[in-house]
Amino acid sequence: MSHFAKLGLLTGGIGFAVAVASTGGVAQSTRPVEVSSGQLQSMCRAEAAQQVVSTLAGTKVIVRAIGNGPFKAATSFVAATNAMPAFCQITGTFVTNPETGKTANFLATFPANWNGKYLQSGCSGHCGQFGVSNPATPLISISAQGDPSDIIRRGYAHIATDQGHETYSTSAWAVRPDGTIDQEAIDDWLVRADRVLARAGKELTVAFYAKANGTPRPIARSYFNGCSGGGRDALVAASFFPEEFDGIIAGSPYNPMGVPFQNAGIEIAQGRPNASLSPALTSYMDTLVKAQCDGLDGVRDGVIQNPMACNFNPERDLPKCAGDKPGGQCFTKAQVETASVMLSAVTDERGNVVQPGYSVSEVSTNFPIPHFGADSQKVFVHRNDPAFSIKSIYQLRGGGPGAITAFRSVIPSAEVRLARTAFGAGTGHFAENSDRLMRSRTKLLIWHNLSDEALTPYMSVKYYKELAARHGGYGKLQNSARLFLLPGTTHCSASGIAPNNFDALGAMENWVERGVAPEALRASVADRQFIPGAPKADALKYPNWTATLCKFPEMARYRGRGDVKDAANWSCSPSDRRMLKIGETGRRAGVL
Repeated sequence: MSHFAKLGLLTGGIGFAVAVASTGGVAQSTRPVEVSSGQLQSMCRAEAAQQVVSTLAGTKVIVRAIGNGPFKAATSFVAATNAMPAFCQITGTFVTNPETGKTANFLATFPANWNGKYLQSGCSGHCGQFGVSNPATPLISISAQGDPSDIIRRGYAHIATDQGHETYSTSAWAVRPDGTIDQEAIDDWLVRADRVLARAGKELTVAFYAKANGTPRPIARSYFNGCSGGGRDALVAASFFPEEFDGIIAGSPYNPMGVPFQNAGIEIAQGRPNASLSPALTSYMDTLVKAQCDGLDGVRDGVIQNPMACNFNPERDLPKCAGDKPGGQCFTKAQVETASVMLSAVTDERGNVVQPGYSVSEVSTNFPIPHFGADSQKVFVHRNDPAFSIKSIYQLRGGGPGAITAFRSVIPSAEVRLARTAFGAGTGHFAENSDRLMRSRTKLLIWHNLSDEALTPYMSVKYYKELAARHGGYGKLQNSARLFLLPGTTHCSASGIAPNNFDALGAMENWVERGVAPEALRASVADRQFIPGAPKADALKYPNWTATLCKFPEMARYRGRGDVKDAANWSCSPSDRRMLKIGETGRRAGVL
């Protein structure tokens, strides 16, 4: 059996006895299936849930207490309130590889007012938990947007997986105690757990509500949603099993191959003498960027609509320290180089762009703290080889062949090939894997924050441009896939200086169920400060601020009068192509 077949990328590998969905066909009735609170509470006992599972054929879903979910028992019932219907949550395991018995954990949420639809959420980081994929907690808004608990109020049957391990870390879960690699765990994380759950979760949903009503009811529509690591999961689903879903929403999608390259280079650059950038210096750099770039969209409102169009050049525009001695509002040569490494693309020795640079927008909060860097490459690419040294493969230099000549990270093309082999099945950023999506009727909505401090938005821009080139241009591509960029907002819309909240799921429902494709989205301000004591987002000073988000490559245009913080005074035009404008900043970042 091929490795891709073992990962569950080929259809027919695992048998499922219940027909639960038919993507692209006529929608089944979405009339809610009402379950009384008392009946739902009775069904939400561990033994009752196990009886439901016992009716399934082929999925091998085994409910048990797993202890790493939002509660310690296998099931949890929550009674209805004025704002919320009653709902039942079930944790358990499902078999991801029948040949070895490998399992992954799941968390299922079944509301009393099931709308007949299925929603699967991606995870975060390298997974191992349900931190942002539990619809009963406020953190769900990081991955799903909208308001907390929207998913339950709307009546969705919701399910998520920890992707086959229970450790929230970059790579420790992938290494056995003897130092060898656990490929089974890696395969689950890359793609297999979500691929298998797409079928198993639907079967469990149908069986659960059949128990309540006496007869199985087919799932009317199915969706996938996620941000960051969950955005990665969404693009992987779009690449390898799009037909499982009617619509897929990928927020700020993580590229596990490219991000470690960029972050490791930044880490190396910062580690040199007099090279680290303090918060005070990055704040000063942000002031210089704003002075140069804020008005390029026609409005000086503190928000950069298209940071790629800026012409900010660290070597030219950052004031140099006298005698190259650090101190005050000046930059040493090494600090300028660090800024350049951050904002410039990683290339190979031939000048090919391997990973785009970070955004210059809101650089005061945008300087990344590398989490997925050297450790990720050592474990996943070099199989935890104790002799591997990240510094042995990196160069920091300027010049050379290709369009990117700024001071940057340069890595061997042979290393890129190794990474492609290691991460390919779990990376959805390769346009050549999009043909299956484009042949299907599945809709893909990508969104990314333009001030994303963890995952550069230029990954999504680069990918979308490549999709357009492969599939006949933006007009044709937009029949199936659309990209929206959120100016002035940080990773997964957690914070920022601009409106950071929009109804992603509602936009997808309109597209799939009513045939109304999203031409523009309305964003508002939401408080997503989940870290105790963290400073409030600047945008919260204006709680009624709304913004218009245009589909790429359009950019919102101010009408020239009225409150700039009112979305009604901004519009989108199909003839607008201003997000394609590239300045020095975009060129050095690799958005070519």
